[in-house]
Amino acid sequence: MEKNILKRVASLALALVMVLSVLVVVDPKEVSAAGVTKNGTGKWSVTISDDQCYGGAGYDAYGNYISYGTGQVYWIKFKAKADGYVRFTASPATSLDSFSDGKWGLYDNKKKLLSYEDTFTTLKDDYKQTYYGIKKNKTYYFGVKAYVGTKINASFTKVNEKSGSKKSKAKTIARNQKVQGVITANSKETDWYKFKLSKKQYVNLSFAAKTNGVLKFTIYQGGRSIGTVKQNYESSESYSDYIRNAYTKAKLKIPKGTTYYIKVEREGTGSSGGYTLKWK
Repeated sequence: MEKNILKRVASLALALVMVLSVLVVVDPKEVSAAGVTKNGTGKWSVTISDDQCYGGAGYDAYGNYISYGTGQVYWIKFKAKADGYVRFTASPATSLDSFSDGKWGLYDNKKKLLSYEDTFTTLKDDYKQTYYGIKKNKTYYFGVKAYVGTKINASFTKVNEKSGSKKSKAKTIARNQKVQGVITANSKETDWYKFKLSKKQYVNLSFAAKTNGVLKFTIYQGGRSIGTVKQNYESSESYSDYIRNAYTKAKLKIPKGTTYYIKVEREGTGSSGGYTLKWK
């Protein structure tokens, strides 16, 4: 990071013809993103310039101390018109470097942090994007501390979820039915599903998540927990495996009439996002 700052400071110094200069601090920006939920889905983008970025500071090759940026969070305001999840991605929009990086997070309408404040960088695919579960008619802020100019792209996906709020109200799902759900930010909600075998068979379970933090999928055979699968924002592929013997790891042929329950929840207070699950 220190080398990056020095490189950017050197670039800035060259642009200023090696004259020490401090950029003027401006107020944080608020960008209305009401169009994000148009027709249940929406895409939009916001460009944070080098002058508007959070910035950094350091010494140039001549020993001059140079700072750039505002030192302020860049606020992007938006409101969802349906339950679902929003994806944010970053791309460089700077003359100071070949990539952009910084920190970002999801906040409520009073700018209280709802997620983890994560580090982003456009150098790695897994770290240039993030997802958040959001709730209908709620106002959110996406706070960005970009160290250099950065373009933020956003897309919203509507989720029509049909789950149970507790085990006794678990939603029945059919074999090969792909279920989509969402765990919204700052929510303690849990989603419950169940299925009952109509014949003796092997059982394969598949889970995937687009999330900030970690979502947990816990599988119950009747009243007994038989395992938990965790999916996080770095998961590039979905989880898929058969129910197996805990000791031999061999696939188990499950008797007809056996009922399974699946509980979906956040692992930590900052986790949220969308998910899919299926059994066959």
